[in-house]
Amino acid sequence: QSRSSAASDVYKRQLVESPKNVQALVNFALVHQCINKDMLQAEMYYRRAVNIDSSNEIAILNYRDFQRVKDGLYGYA
Repeated sequence: QSRSSAASDVYKRQLVESPKNVQALVNFALVHQCINKDMLQAEMYYRRAVNIDSSNEIAILNYRDFQRVKDGLYGYA
């Protein structure tokens, strides 16, 4: 099993157990964005995280960075 698949499985399991876990949502979004290169899924999980807790700085900053990447303001490092 690849690392990306293992990471994906861990966060997916966390979300099944706790669907409103903002940190797990952000982590799962990062897996989709950075490893799977699936921007649609990444955006869905970022939005869920921010909608659940609009004051969570980690969720907000990661979603903002994601939007910049998506809009081409800077690429992946």
